[in-house]
Amino acid sequence: MIGIKEYVEDGLELEHYQNIKDYIEGTIRFYLNFIAINDGDLAIDEFEKGIELKSDYRRYNGWFNVISKRKNIFNNIFDSRNFKYNDLKEDFYKINSELEKLLKDFLDPNHVLYTKNIITAKPIAHKDIIIEFNNYNFARNGLNRVDAKDYVNIFLKKIFDYNKFVKGSGHFKNWNAYDLAKKLDVNVCPYCNRLYTSTIVNNNMKITRPEFDHYLTKSKHPYLALSFFNLIPSCKVCNSQLKKDLELPLDKDNHPYLKNDNKKRIFSFNLNNIDVFSGKSKELEVTFNRKNAGISFEGKLKEIYNGHSDIVADLVYKRHIYSDELVEEINALIPDEHISQKEIIRTLFAMPISEKEIVNLSLGKLKKDIMEELFKL
Repeated sequence: MIGIKEYVEDGLELEHYQNIKDYIEGTIRFYLNFIAINDGDLAIDEFEKGIELKSDYRRYNGWFNVISKRKNIFNNIFDSRNFKYNDLKEDFYKINSELEKLLKDFLDPNHVLYTKNIITAKPIAHKDIIIEFNNYNFARNGLNRVDAKDYVNIFLKKIFDYNKFVKGSGHFKNWNAYDLAKKLDVNVCPYCNRLYTSTIVNNNMKITRPEFDHYLTKSKHPYLALSFFNLIPSCKVCNSQLKKDLELPLDKDNHPYLKNDNKKRIFSFNLNNIDVFSGKSKELEVTFNRKNAGISFEGKLKEIYNGHSDIVADLVYKRHIYSDELVEEINALIPDEHISQKEIIRTLFAMPISEKEIVNLSLGKLKKDIMEELFKL
């Protein structure tokens, strides 16, 4: 609902990529070597010598168990006497060639699916990445599309490992969800503009940070799980309760990294009781312009904001007290001629002054819209 791109450090997506690329590309090469062994193109002894992630091989155990008929075989992968090719499920062999092509394309700087493109691509470019990925045909040799997708997703979730990024384990000790959140410095959820999402770390103790919503869900697009512009710092309510797996359009009216017009009016109100003017009633309805907001989470945001009708009622009541005449009198008492009447109103009502304050102040957009309507600013 709120555009944040103007307030995010330029080039942060490249910094994010530089900090995770070794893990991603190393994991891809690991799997390429493994496929080469299956195809007989690489001796397992040579694989052991050339593996880049040898010290952390145990993290592949869960993956290998999925495609293996036997359990716990992966711990013995470096002993060629114990490694049995026929312990792999036949389905795995059926996706081998297409999977190998995909993994090589991940490492090709000239390809749309080059890992740097995937991690740093602007939101609109995600459409091209999705189209390109959907061109791969993993369902071959009698393997249906659902099973083929499940096998491929095993690899994708390990390559673009969001869970390890969140936990800060392994390679991600020096760059993880806390580090990215701290760099982003988005203090209020851009979806609802209500709940604070500050990142707080004290003496290396991680206290709190925003959740990261995947604008394009990682369940459907696991290869975008670590993409910078697909990670939206958000509050728990929006991420886990309102949006969840809801797919939103990739356009400027929805995406926080595309939406840059925070001046469009979203909120207004309808009075249900004139006693609001005297402060004796809080009965009014907050109206919500769905088109200008870009998102509504199927009408849920409107209902949530009506839960803040008391705040709007207080603003209406204070507006009744601070008439135009009273504001002019206050203005006349201030000797500084550079302070305008508009600035006095904003100070009296704690109204956000700058666009950045809207982004970083809880209910900043609501307060700004209502005050502009009350005072015709």
